[in-house]
Amino acid sequence: MIEISLHKTLNNSGTPFEMDFKIELEEGIIHVVTGKSGAGKTSFLRLIAGLLHADHGELKVKGDVWYHSDKKINVKPQQRSIGMLFQDYALFPHLTVLENLKMGLSKSESKEISKELLQLFEIDQLLDRAPETLSGGQQQRVALARALVGKPSILLLDEPLNAIDFKLRFKLQEILKRIQREYQFTIIMVSHDQAEMIKVADQIVEIEDGKIKRKGSVSDLYSIDQWNNQFSFIGEVISIQKQGISFLINILIGNNAVKVIGSPEIVKTLKAGDQVRVASKGFNPVIQKVENQSN
Repeated sequence: MIEISLHKTLNNSGTPFEMDFKIELEEGIIHVVTGKSGAGKTSFLRLIAGLLHADHGELKVKGDVWYHSDKKINVKPQQRSIGMLFQDYALFPHLTVLENLKMGLSKSESKEISKELLQLFEIDQLLDRAPETLSGGQQQRVALARALVGKPSILLLDEPLNAIDFKLRFKLQEILKRIQREYQFTIIMVSHDQAEMIKVADQIVEIEDGKIKRKGSVSDLYSIDQWNNQFSFIGEVISIQKQGISFLINILIGNNAVKVIGSPEIVKTLKAGDQVRVASKGFNPVIQKVENQSN
């Protein structure tokens, strides 16, 4: 169990912002953290990592105390079994891909990089390349692999797939899920993308104004929507194909791709990558575009 009880006051432009995070997180699953811009999502990750010092409180992971203000315990970030990937990939420009990966290992660990990890992220042919010669997607895969080479207990991800195209995002979601299931480590991942949450999350944690608002499974929070009291699901548009006077919309919902007939009016508002709500109204599916939350 990851036991978190951390308090921190930030002063932004002279205005204090109180954060009081109290929650227990199950180990060995994927937790997706969501909430509005400025709610404290990134600060929540930084407090767990030790990159942001709490004013007081306690943090325990598997019974080990990483932080305890009363006992003056504060384990250094590099000594916490954590892999991190924030919105800036932070690859070292003067090092090759292989050298960047080795930076994710501790001094006591073997410098051998898992061939399985390299192949899984499809970067085994890039080891001698400099980061500046890589595409954005390749840099993303290298950064994710570097966060995982040390086999951390916890992987912290701050909207890691936000700036890449749909196909690569879908692929990396699958890789993350596969690796997590195989190695049984804990992922705590910030995302505002509802389709992504539904696809990857075992538990969702919602933060509001520096506090934990609620947590629950995907089915608890998203399987039944209040829209017209009907069953509805959030999905992502894969493609749109014209068929006669109507359109066939391919939508990714969870791990499944479904085909829904859409009218010319709704299609005018959609493009690949958009989030949509597919709901049941009688026997006819209804599609409604979902406006993204602000970052």
